[in-house]
Amino acid sequence: MSAIVTLFTGLALFLVRDRDSSHFSLKHGYLFTVACWILLPLYAALPFYWSSQDMTFTDAVFETISGLTTTGATILTGLEHLPPGILLWRALLQWIGGIGIVVMAISIFPVLKTGGMQLFKLESSETAGKIFPRIQDIAIGVFAIYSGLTILCALIYYSEGMGTFDAIVHAMTTLSTGGFSTTDQSFAAFPDKGIIWTGSIFMFLGSVPFSLMLFSMKKRQWSLFFLDSQVQIYAAFVCVVSFICAYLYYENSGAQDFFTALTLATFNVISVITTTGYAFEDYSLWGTFAPVLFFFLTFVGGCSGSTAGGVKMFRFHVLWLSCLQQLRRLIYPNGIFLQKIEGKPLNNELSQSVLIYIFMLIISFAVISTCLSFTGLDFTTALSGAATALSNVGPGLGAIIGPAGNFQSLPDSAKWILDIGMILGRLEYVTIIVLLQPRFWHY
Repeated sequence: MSAIVTLFTGLALFLVRDRDSSHFSLKHGYLFTVACWILLPLYAALPFYWSSQDMTFTDAVFETISGLTTTGATILTGLEHLPPGILLWRALLQWIGGIGIVVMAISIFPVLKTGGMQLFKLESSETAGKIFPRIQDIAIGVFAIYSGLTILCALIYYSEGMGTFDAIVHAMTTLSTGGFSTTDQSFAAFPDKGIIWTGSIFMFLGSVPFSLMLFSMKKRQWSLFFLDSQVQIYAAFVCVVSFICAYLYYENSGAQDFFTALTLATFNVISVITTTGYAFEDYSLWGTFAPVLFFFLTFVGGCSGSTAGGVKMFRFHVLWLSCLQQLRRLIYPNGIFLQKIEGKPLNNELSQSVLIYIFMLIISFAVISTCLSFTGLDFTTALSGAATALSNVGPGLGAIIGPAGNFQSLPDSAKWILDIGMILGRLEYVTIIVLLQPRFWHY
């Protein structure tokens, strides 16, 4: 029934479409991008709403948006007893959302005779520019890498002892940095170190630039990937934080050896930084410093051009360079200092866009956390809920939505607020905010 309703609507829109797409402008690109992320979850929620789980429409939409935005926040419990079709649908939502609904749609734009580079720039965080002559080549190439890594991840999971169905589902939610699992215990149900390290590695791969992988493969020079400044900074940051958390875990949990502590700490750190949201250990029990650290890690995110959410390491790099430039100007007011990334000058337009993004993030975080507090949520739940929604992470902090809880008990009003936050975080604020400007609707 869900397929019939969706197919009927899609065919109707296809038949009444304007055959002449020459007037397709940047405004249409913004509108189409936002419409996809608002309307498609309503249709994708139908399998949940019409299933035997007696889910309310609010819960069905929340679970769907959480899946498509690869947030990983869930309202479902007793996952081990759910029908396999529901578990597979949750994984497919995250897998599709990981590559990007609009980016995947680019591959069929030749049929619609519509150019897709504008949409790709809007939906994706890509900053490397065109690496192939046509946007279709980019979409197909990225899709091939994404699919290949998913298959490889599933095979390794299976070889490490996961069941076939569990391996397929977790492979899709690992590469998409989504975090949906087939059990309430999440990854704690698979304590084998080989499985844990496999999850850590493929979550990391899902959070690095896919276009850079594609470019390196085309040039047959993998050094281009490993020498990229964003990847190097990101890898170094993950390693440093993982060792810090391993020490905290070793000191506070009574781990038998440091390697075990490093294994579990690395998995949890990568899960949060990449905005995957898998739960293995309750890091709130690692001492008073760990919850604060993980709260800030919620905002970090992976690399630009990846499936991860968050601020992204590229933006932190640009902010750092901008701060250094301003400090140097304070010392040498008449000096001329150029910001460079990969040996190329960094234009002011990019720096301004990063500042706008950070400003919108702060405003959105303040508004959403305040609105959540009005629904009756406590301070910790409201703050961490806003952070995890905007960064598309999944679990938050506290007893309600922490690693050991879920979002089921939240009031419906809070769930709708979090829905807005998850879509805002996925579209990175500006794409939606621009539609709220009256001037946008003027011809």
